Amino acid sequence: MKSFKTRNTEFLITIESPGFKQTWHKEGNVWIQRTEGVDRTATAEQVLNHLLPLLVEGDHHSFRVRVEKKKEVVKQPPPSLRSRSD
Repeated sequence: MKSFKTRNTEFLITIESPGFKQTWHKEGNVWIQRTEGVDRTATAEQVLNHLLPLLVEGDHHSFRVRVEKKKEVVKQPPPSLRSRSD
């Protein structure tokens, strides 16, 4: 079995359907959900709660799930720690 030396922080998860796009990525110890330009923090359990039904049911309501390596890792504080003016 091949050993993978990657980390969750290196990937971007995208859920798409016509007229809808949501991304998930990990910054440090926090998962970030972005929908319509709004960032929210999430737990790993919340990420799985969104992904697993789509993966198990296949083409559920025309949703597509894509996982890709981030092109650039940008270090930003999680939304809960950002100032309101950001």
